Amino acid sequence: FKARAPSTPMPSQSLSRCRRGLAVARNSSCPAHAWIDAVAPLLLEPQMTFINAGANKGYQVAEFLQRFHSAAAASAGWRTNADWLAAIKAFRPHGVLTSCGVCMTCQSPAPAVRLHAPSVRVHAFELTACNHWLLKNLFERLSVPGIAHHVAVTNRSGLVYGPSRCGG
Repeated sequence: FKARAPSTPMPSQSLSRCRRGLAVARNSSCPAHAWIDAVAPLLLEPQMTFINAGANKGYQVAEFLQRFHSAAAASAGWRTNADWLAAIKAFRPHGVLTSCGVCMTCQSPAPAVRLHAPSVRVHAFELTACNHWLLKNLFERLSVPGIAHHVAVTNRSGLVYGPSRCGG
């Protein structure tokens, strides 16, 4: 028997927090694409870097590239988030959920505004081993100009624990 620190939640508490978090997400507003389309021309630079903290399956990476580097995405054989999902499913990743998430991002339409930054770089940060593995392989297969990092990103110092391997 190993004692837990008072601040360490019991597994049942963690599960309860997870369920509450999902309930909040399901009742929250998903990002609206109209405002991103409106500000995209203001963001365009010759060299752009996209930092995606908590990248999950990479749909925000896909949208960034579609919006700011669409020729590279098209030449790699994908143009939409549905194409990105097809690439995920082609891997048949063991232990990786292939859902669209609460916001159904895999069904998002292609960005209305497509611009071209001559140079883009992506840094996708992902805690879970399964999603990191998936992102690393997607980046390679889909010619994403960037790196998938297997780390957590937060605005707080401390330790974070995540699953060490993919599910059964």
